[in-house]
Amino acid sequence: MTEHHISVTRHAVNRWMQRINPRADYETADREIRAHARAVCAAADFGCQVVKLASGDRLICDGRSVVTVLARCQGIYCVPGFVL
Repeated sequence: MTEHHISVTRHAVNRWMQRINPRADYETADREIRAHARAVCAAADFGCQVVKLASGDRLICDGRSVVTVLARCQGIYCVPGFVL
């Protein structure tokens, strides 16, 4: 199985703890985001900026780096610099 390496910003981990799983500590939130590394890598290969999770939550990416997280109840059009 191929390793999928991504980077996750502190901001993304903090947003995960704030918006997705308030009970998670920093390491748990980081691990939960990194569990989606395969999808982040696939999205980056296609040039996508957003990975929509099965839960409806979204990982906002810059290449193979997860830069923030949006809960399913938040829109993606409020992200600065987001271009369709």
